[in-house]
Amino acid sequence: TRARPWLDEVNRAFESYLECGGFPLAVRSLLERGEVSGEAEEAFISSFISDIVKLRRNEGIAKRILKAVLEKLPSSISLNSVAKEFEIRSHKTVFYYLDLFEKMFVLRNVFFIEPNKLVELYYKQRKVHLTDPFLYTVFSRWCMTERPSLNAIVESVVATHLARRFSIGYWKNKTEIDIVIPDLGMGIEVKWGEKAELRG
Repeated sequence: TRARPWLDEVNRAFESYLECGGFPLAVRSLLERGEVSGEAEEAFISSFISDIVKLRRNEGIAKRILKAVLEKLPSSISLNSVAKEFEIRSHKTVFYYLDLFEKMFVLRNVFFIEPNKLVELYYKQRKVHLTDPFLYTVFSRWCMTERPSLNAIVESVVATHLARRFSIGYWKNKTEIDIVIPDLGMGIEVKWGEKAELRG
């Protein structure tokens, strides 16, 4: 293809994006220092906590729910199981915070798609993707948990970028389709790595 001569350069740029995301402070520190600075991470967390406090929400609950998102990715989650496992009083609280974080552009809720009617089923388990790779680093440190695998983060990148243009969901039976675009009747399975196989 026409892009093949630039493939190595595109891959290097994408790998940099997976490290710093699109936040200006993180991008600038990566370009200037070769790594994302602690100052960039601290600035984001400080701003995020400030927003949570202004909205009169609980910082501790916010942290537990984000920890659940990080530890469960790329699997789908149940609101009830998150509430139980992470000691949150009600699944309604989990629902509220996930909805709030989506409105804050921190994450994207992705719902199960009924394959025959191609509609979202909100009562089924959902997938939750953070909206920028930088957030996986920042929130992993804030929540004191491991950063998700690169393969899982790449799935999030693909899902959240497609969601800017299309309505998306996912489907799962014995197998799973990572991303479904109902309007196009299209399913996408995301693979990342040297041995990833391209299928027509």
